[in-house]
Amino acid sequence: MSLIISQAATEYQDSDSEKQPTEQTNEQGYSIDETTLTGFLNKYGMTPVSYKIQQGMSEDEAFRSTPRDMKMSGEIQYEYMEYGR
Repeated sequence: MSLIISQAATEYQDSDSEKQPTEQTNEQGYSIDETTLTGFLNKYGMTPVSYKIQQGMSEDEAFRSTPRDMKMSGEIQYEYMEYGR
């Protein structure tokens, strides 16, 4: 009986820990999670679009391959003005 309760408690703890976000931070506590715009900026010092262009990708390709939620508002406006999308 205690084995069943122990297993249930372990499963509950495992499922509870999976729900908590695993945010990566540096020593100062700033997010460096590359999947968020803030984390990418903190880690690389530039936006994903800028980083891709610096690494040799064309501007058009960099804008197309970067999701909207990973662009700064100015990049979104520029893309709309320049490429109409």
